[in-house]
Amino acid sequence: MKLPNLYNYNYRPYIFIIVFLTLVFLFLLYKPGLTKGLDLKGGFRIIIKTAEEIKEPKLFENNLRKELSLPSLVVRTIKDPFSKTFSLILEFVLPKSLEEDIKKTKPLINKDLDLEERFSIAKQIIKSEAREIPSDKEEAVLLAISIVDERKAAIVNNVIQKTQELLDIETKEFSFQEVGPSLVQTFFQQSIKLVLIASVLVIIVIFIFFREIIPSLAIILAAAFDILAALAGMALFRIPLSLASIPALLMLIGYSVDTDVMLTYKLLRTKGEPKQRAHEALKTGLTMTGTTLAALAVMFSLSYYFQLTIIFQISAVLFFGLIGDLFSTWFMNAPILLIYLEKKKQRLERWRTR
Repeated sequence: MKLPNLYNYNYRPYIFIIVFLTLVFLFLLYKPGLTKGLDLKGGFRIIIKTAEEIKEPKLFENNLRKELSLPSLVVRTIKDPFSKTFSLILEFVLPKSLEEDIKKTKPLINKDLDLEERFSIAKQIIKSEAREIPSDKEEAVLLAISIVDERKAAIVNNVIQKTQELLDIETKEFSFQEVGPSLVQTFFQQSIKLVLIASVLVIIVIFIFFREIIPSLAIILAAAFDILAALAGMALFRIPLSLASIPALLMLIGYSVDTDVMLTYKLLRTKGEPKQRAHEALKTGLTMTGTTLAALAVMFSLSYYFQLTIIFQISAVLFFGLIGDLFSTWFMNAPILLIYLEKKKQRLERWRTR
């Protein structure tokens, strides 16, 4: 079947499709909005090995939330593809009151801080537990730290105990991991820096290669739209922003730029009628993106079946972003370049007639 040339018709309204989709994506980022993974918001992850699969994980999750009064609790199950065991993963954020007390204990550990100031903070924590405040200030500081640690341990133990009670199946072993808020903040800041640095470098390289402002801006806008599409897909399907999905967004910049660069090179650096060159670039671009999407679809399906969370998140982000790339490249970048070439040709003709 021969692909019709979309650019033989009035291609300017294509840009309004992008405007509409951008508004839809922004709405999805507002509601339901992006969620942060445990590695970006901090909290606890408990992994329990079981011999049997949980039949209704969502019902189990809701019941456990009510029992523990932990609205942030998320439950996932993973089947080991090489054995008959299952992993039950519970992720939750500590209650706000405890999180605030944990923040207060940070200065208590700092020996350089004035003892009187540390003692003042320690008294607040001890009073909240209705315990007697030791007269020795150093002892009071140590007691405050141990109180917070005890509260954390009590919540973790309670989660494990209630889980085992509600499961009513054999549990083989369990482990837990704490992701601290300070570590999370560092990770998040470094991730944002990486995205910004990568974006700036891409902008510089594109401008050096083409040396024309509007084509370079069109490529950058297309890449931004692709990232927005990926984030909207994550919001819609509740895929969290995590240390797995952020590198995928970085990879997406490269994936999205290649088709835009190919299109721009085809229109600005090769001979022929611009609409025909855009059509030829479209056929090449669909082949490039189509093969990548097919590979990602396989990766997406297999990682979902085998519950390979990191691979699932990476493939999902890239898949959503490349779907967005089909629209941004051929319904935004191509029309912008064609309009740019038309204006450029008109200016050249006016200059010649002078």
